[in-house]
Amino acid sequence: MQNSDRNKKIKSILNSFSNPAAVMDEQFKCVFTNRPKLIPLDLNMLDLFQKTICLPIKSPKITMGMINGSFYGVRIVPYEEDIYICEFFDKELLFDLMENANVLNDALPIVHSVSYNTSALWRCYSNLCSKLESEKCYQFYNCASEMNKYLTALLSVSQNINEYTHMMSDDCKDLSVINIVPLLKGMVERCNSLIKKSDRYIDVYFETYSMYIRSQVRYVVCAVTNALQNALMYSPRECIPHLFAYLDKQNSDVWYLEIVNDGIAEVDHQSDKQLSLNFPHQRLGFGIPIIKRFAELAGGEVTFKDNGCDEKIRLIIKLPLIHTDSEKKASETVKSSRYVFYKTDIPDIIDIKMAEINHIFGK
Repeated sequence: MQNSDRNKKIKSILNSFSNPAAVMDEQFKCVFTNRPKLIPLDLNMLDLFQKTICLPIKSPKITMGMINGSFYGVRIVPYEEDIYICEFFDKELLFDLMENANVLNDALPIVHSVSYNTSALWRCYSNLCSKLESEKCYQFYNCASEMNKYLTALLSVSQNINEYTHMMSDDCKDLSVINIVPLLKGMVERCNSLIKKSDRYIDVYFETYSMYIRSQVRYVVCAVTNALQNALMYSPRECIPHLFAYLDKQNSDVWYLEIVNDGIAEVDHQSDKQLSLNFPHQRLGFGIPIIKRFAELAGGEVTFKDNGCDEKIRLIIKLPLIHTDSEKKASETVKSSRYVFYKTDIPDIIDIKMAEINHIFGK
């Protein structure tokens, strides 16, 4: 790249991208970029993508890697013999691309297999710990317990991928009218019982005893559990997240589910004094897409508000209120939408998500 005209042409091409983009030399080091804070000059991209790239690249290639603790999809296009143009896609755009390409439907059998076998691994681990404890093999028990946080993280990711894939599949159209209030109450009670050992707590307020939406109990549990976990995970120990459900004062056909917590920019999970996000390698970011998909299926939408004045972060789910046809129908719906916990040797999503909170905040 010694020719100045050539460099100008390459910079012009780079500046035409709305997404982050960079030009890499033959050794895959960054020589030009339109996002220097994200992709600094001289950055060796091979370190980011590890073994997913083999040079030289003769044809366009798509891969994934982690930059500054976040996953990105990357499209690599050979431009000339000694340079490559790379365009980067954040997770939100990747989810949109997967949805439009119907990738998740094709991946459903694989996702189910991974989720099932990960749950089976948890069961084997639990049995092993019980045996070691009963036989007082505490030395080995302590070693096995170290595996718990990593297995929990793996199970959490696996469960979210499974739930999101199911919500995006063709069979997610089977929705019914449910009363979300008793369901949410039961969920929060169970969450609080699980995180009590970490001195964490979720407060709730419901404006009415009955709020009907069109959804599936499974979707409500998955979406709200992810939202509550985020509120707990990204807030100080002393913060009490609040869950509110209230009607729109101007429109009787609309109601809101709002989760509020104290926001913090960084957390250090190695420190008891302050929380800085140093665990992104454990997370793929399916939580927010799950919450958004749940709202979309119910005919609603999701917004986020970060009020700098009171340092509160608000996740607001706006949903259409379904008016039941009769008292009989309403009573049947209430009965079917109560939260019921079945104790088994395989954890459900609330077990998994709250176990992660205990790993982070547990004493």
